[in-house]
Amino acid sequence: MSYRRPGVAVSTARARLAALLDGTRPPGVYRWTSTAHPAAMRRELSGAGWGCHLMEGRTVTDRERFFDACATSLAVPAWFGRNFETLFVCLTDLSWLPGQGHVLLWRQYGVFAEHDPQSWTKARDVFADAVAERVKRHSPPLYVLLRGHGPTEGLAAL
Repeated sequence: MSYRRPGVAVSTARARLAALLDGTRPPGVYRWTSTAHPAAMRRELSGAGWGCHLMEGRTVTDRERFFDACATSLAVPAWFGRNFETLFVCLTDLSWLPGQGHVLLWRQYGVFAEHDPQSWTKARDVFADAVAERVKRHSPPLYVLLRGHGPTEGLAAL
């Protein structure tokens, strides 16, 4: 059994979040390897004027549940059509969410990848394309952090 000193995970997470807040790490889709509690992340990001949006992936096994989880975590407008095209539009906008930047923390993302690999790949690509479009438009930054076990291909760790 490994022993961690109290506060180590939080201070490591704080340093990783600082790299997002100051732009050291460019906006993107990353594997989030920190064990910091989402509430601690939310407090840290909120204190810096950023939005932190938690997406639970435990029950996301198909496209419909994926879109439902996105709608819930991002409080998307009523016009969200629950498809990849309108998800892209929502992600490139996010004007209804306050914040100087946004972090979407998707916990247990691997459940979706395991149950619907084709839709998972499309979702990952839509997130990456939307982040890139936001950068092009000089919109507030968006980071998508994937936490837990799942595919790692093409994903840098943070």
